[in-house]
Amino acid sequence: MNRSTTNLVERRSSYGRFQIGPPQDREGVVQLFSLLLERADEQSALGKQFELPFAALLKLANCNRPSLHQLEQFCESHQPCDGWPYSVCAAAARSTDGVAPGMFFKLLRSALDTAKHFDVDGAHLCRALAAVGQTLLARNRRFRRMNRIVARKYRESALQRITPGATALEPAQAQRQVNLDLPCEVEFRRQNEQGGSLRQEGLTLWHASYIGPKIADKSENQDATFAAVAAVQASKPSVIFALADGVSTSMGSRVAANSIVRRFCEFVIQQMKSNEAVTVSDLIEAARRTQDSLDELATALLERTDGYIFDAVRGDSLHSKTAVRILEATQRAKASPIPAALSATLIAGIAQPIANGGSYAIELLRVGDGSVEHIRRDGEVCPVFETNPEVVAIAQALGPGPRSRAHFDGSGEMIETKSVTLQAGESLIVSSDGLVRGHQQSVSAKVSELMGQEFLNTAEPTQADAALQILHKACSFADELFKKDSQQLLFADNVSLILIRCGQS
Repeated sequence: MNRSTTNLVERRSSYGRFQIGPPQDREGVVQLFSLLLERADEQSALGKQFELPFAALLKLANCNRPSLHQLEQFCESHQPCDGWPYSVCAAAARSTDGVAPGMFFKLLRSALDTAKHFDVDGAHLCRALAAVGQTLLARNRRFRRMNRIVARKYRESALQRITPGATALEPAQAQRQVNLDLPCEVEFRRQNEQGGSLRQEGLTLWHASYIGPKIADKSENQDATFAAVAAVQASKPSVIFALADGVSTSMGSRVAANSIVRRFCEFVIQQMKSNEAVTVSDLIEAARRTQDSLDELATALLERTDGYIFDAVRGDSLHSKTAVRILEATQRAKASPIPAALSATLIAGIAQPIANGGSYAIELLRVGDGSVEHIRRDGEVCPVFETNPEVVAIAQALGPGPRSRAHFDGSGEMIETKSVTLQAGESLIVSSDGLVRGHQQSVSAKVSELMGQEFLNTAEPTQADAALQILHKACSFADELFKKDSQQLLFADNVSLILIRCGQS
């Protein structure tokens, strides 16, 4: 086949019936697409839009065939090369002016940073980005669905390329084990569970969320956890963490929980100043900005009701018109019989090293329910935030609209804050209300009782999925207990956990 015939085939496969995947795409291109799509979904959940027409990216790939160097310059300057499609130029100009809350340049930066792992050139990279745009923007849901199937199929092999040494997993396995020296941050996500770990000088943190035991009969995981390391100039690194529990009666609570934990951590990092400690006031401000971002997300959803994120928010059981009415009621009503959309509780904080002490000062914030326990060196459990296991109703939550904004407009009494000093050999346990259900003990005592050992000691610093493994085992024991006694309904909800250990890491 000569070059002109090859170009003709490429164009026919790209226009009108463009579909990412073999045989027209090499494995590296599809693997890159799978990771870019995941990042795009994160940005969509934050209210960002894919601002370039994917057809323009296809034209750029097939006709202009830019080099990686040209794309690098485009990413830095937002100035397209001469002869590039007009729609690429126009979208770049809108992004530069700040008119569109776009995600494209973040995705392009991510693609350029990882291109070497996938052996792709500039044209291949544009094609992968076009496939992301098609998945988010195409009106034909068949294309969107097929692209996601392809992305799921290649995601694990893509992760293997960018994380050398990570143990390969079979698709049925629900965690990623890391047995080498733990990097600063490790994260993993699969359907209905997510988690990760990170390690800093004298501190190790594990976090995870899980759909829960079978007795809970949950169709999806509406909890989310996240953590990040932040180092500001001369300051020693601090660790920011967040746990969100989606309100089960709230439309789109799963999307909300994932958005909240990431935005909160992002806003705390943005507020950090060199050699100045983060205070509870800073955490409250980060929570307020997170609430603002949920307002932006709700507005973005109403502006585009045919996109993937709108479908993810409304789910399979709601008609799109009903979902629109719920979002509109959420945005305007201070009180309404309709549960507010995109709502989740939040427990979050920051661990900051104390100079010359080997200890950490932890500032905590809570909106809604959930539990925090401080485990001292002698094993004493000191409650920090408590949740009544008999109370199911959620009094406060973060979300869009005036009902959530009221938390920040008044005295702030609905937002709880606490401070804890974590000494060497001590631990902090943060959990969603799922782990307090069905018993009257502390979370640490109940989970240790079920496992037959202090579960804190089962977490190894090099085990990235330690928190998830603890949740798996706790839920398995809960199901076994129910088989023996149907009155035992332990942990009958989604469950999530953040475990922080101070000391040798």
